[in-house]
Amino acid sequence: MAMMIFDNVWGALTIKQCSTAAIQLGNTIDRGRASSAFTASEIYLMSSRPRVRFTTLDLATVLAAVSPSTGLSISNTNLKFQGRVLTNGGSFATGSDVYIGSTAGYGTLIPVSLTANGANFATLDLEAAIRSSDGHTAPIGYTGSQTLGTASFTSTYQQGPTTIGGSGVTGIVRWTANFGIVMQVAEQPTDGGIYPTEIYLHMADPFVDITFRDQAHLNTYGPIFSANTSALFTLRKKADGGTVVALSDSSSITLTLGAGLNSVEDVTGQTGQLVEPTLRMHAKSITVATGVDLTA
Repeated sequence: MAMMIFDNVWGALTIKQCSTAAIQLGNTIDRGRASSAFTASEIYLMSSRPRVRFTTLDLATVLAAVSPSTGLSISNTNLKFQGRVLTNGGSFATGSDVYIGSTAGYGTLIPVSLTANGANFATLDLEAAIRSSDGHTAPIGYTGSQTLGTASFTSTYQQGPTTIGGSGVTGIVRWTANFGIVMQVAEQPTDGGIYPTEIYLHMADPFVDITFRDQAHLNTYGPIFSANTSALFTLRKKADGGTVVALSDSSSITLTLGAGLNSVEDVTGQTGQLVEPTLRMHAKSITVATGVDLTA
């Protein structure tokens, strides 16, 4: 048998349309030895710092629930990274699904980056740090013999119009918003604990990297740097059986950058290929809105 990734559950939030997932346990192992011994007598788990990174296309659901500056913390509730089990020579096995997590979980989920690349699916990368209730209770476990049911689909998005300093800007190939949240898990648990019990968010320094083809933007926003008052990046929902919904449809997503500074990061080209400079927009704040009519 084998397993494929499924929806993730973070408290009351179910994150659908997950395309990648990686659980890093962060285990530290040490050995006990007799005096001058060549081999160890005992082996111990000294600490564990579980983190999970995953990517979703379920943007509207997640961005409506997870703050772009403080994320989403949970305490003593469902925390499940789920998997559907496959049978050899067949498809999904009934009643054999699994999850890694807890029904009394603790942790903090933050958005890492949001990427829009033309008409391709926009993607959201997230990271979760998981903690223990007391430093000795394992924060996650393995639970099998589950029936997860059929996955449901919400929507997908693609790059929409962009406005910088109140003016529409064209010629943008792609952009990536980095939310810049610094999340720290306390290195040493208190009271001799093995697992972390403290997670802190230190700061949020958001920025957006824009790749464009119109060389005039180098003059407008560079050629080295420039001040920026605001910027608006949008995502439009894809239309089943067509292309994208109308700008007037109340389903778009917007990212609004506050005042900051623009920095030209890269201008590279070679024979036979188009030059696509990258502009990094550093901002003091970033806000997200869902269900937006772009003509309003």
